[in-house]
Amino acid sequence: MESASNMDFLLNTPSATKLYRECVADLPILDLCCHLDVSALADNKEITNITELWLYGDPKKWELMRVCGVNERFITGNASDFEKFREFCRIMPMLIGNPQYIACHFELQRFFDCELTINSDNCETIWKETSYKLAKQGLGAFDYVKMSGARTIFVTCAPTDSLSPYEIIRSRGTELSVLPLFSPDKCFDVNQKGIAAYFSEVGKVSSVDICDYDSFCHAYEILMDRFGAVGCRTAYHKINADHSFIKPDMHHANLILKKALYGKYAEITNDELSLWKTQLMRFFGAEYLKRNWVMQIECSPSRNSETEAILDYMSSSNVLPKTVLFSNNIIDCALVAEICKKLCRIDQNRSVAIIQGIGGIAEIGTVELETIIESIAAKTAIGSVIGIQSRAYGYGVCIMHELFRKSLCNVIGNWVDKGICPECAAAETIKKICYHNAAQYFEID
Repeated sequence: MESASNMDFLLNTPSATKLYRECVADLPILDLCCHLDVSALADNKEITNITELWLYGDPKKWELMRVCGVNERFITGNASDFEKFREFCRIMPMLIGNPQYIACHFELQRFFDCELTINSDNCETIWKETSYKLAKQGLGAFDYVKMSGARTIFVTCAPTDSLSPYEIIRSRGTELSVLPLFSPDKCFDVNQKGIAAYFSEVGKVSSVDICDYDSFCHAYEILMDRFGAVGCRTAYHKINADHSFIKPDMHHANLILKKALYGKYAEITNDELSLWKTQLMRFFGAEYLKRNWVMQIECSPSRNSETEAILDYMSSSNVLPKTVLFSNNIIDCALVAEICKKLCRIDQNRSVAIIQGIGGIAEIGTVELETIIESIAAKTAIGSVIGIQSRAYGYGVCIMHELFRKSLCNVIGNWVDKGICPECAAAETIKKICYHNAAQYFEID
């Protein structure tokens, strides 16, 4: 159970505190996109020290350490776990204002009841306290995530990845569901070196010889069936900067694919690449619709017009599945809201076909996050927002959700204090955004 000080951490007003305590504190966590080590979860790998918990396999923290001039030996090299943690503590004061600064201090309070400031002076004490408590609790990776209050987490998974860890977790029948998030974007980049070798790998996993567009589609249908067998119900795409909308056709898609297969990837033009990508959005959209999967799309700040054109085309072609648009950019969130409204007007026969979430919580500061929430509320129905993608790498994935939930309570609690909305409406809206909208849309409960 959280201590009172931990529960109230980052809550700015009595109204925010009340909303969090009464509406949010006991809600389960549903994470729509993260990058946890699912093999470690399946093995319930023992966690013995805080370096394993925070720094193993977390490129976001590694990037910050590199920016601060830390030698690679203390990041991914052969330094001891204590030495790596000591370097992380040393650079922590340089990270004020960064989401990782808040998240790490919050996690230290939340799971270890330690309110020390993370710095060089406190490094050894924090190391000893956390190591002692980890040993006393005897928690593995799966235990740690489950203890955090997570109910369902979707982990990004390439189509060719092994799915045995998901099968192992599923066989346990626990309350925590760990499901694969189908992420096929690599096949979009047919102009990249190594793409022919990748399609060969896809062929081996699917037992299909990919030699043309029809066999490509057949291979990916088999892979999606494979994912569906372990509970997959959603896919993830990113609209990249080089993706412009060009109406596709299978004949030209077939010619483009053959260029890639025969090692002529460098000859693929930008227009051909755009046609290929739109063709694949049509193909995958139809497959997701058939399987009742939700398509998650991360929007790039400069590509909103292309996102709108692609989704409009998919809607008019009757291949648009349930779709969630995500962004972690303030300006872009407002544009995403406009796209959602416009496409919902066009596609009135489908019930809430396109809705909005908030992505990349691990990359957003709390001040910016509150601004994003206010921006979305000004442009659309804030109560329809489907929650968040944490895109976290660490096992403390719940920390990102708690930061989001407390930011949400701060914003809406302020509206209650100003008389903008009654407390009952605030409570209902917060519960929907934090869990119930996503649970309903993804058919979790």
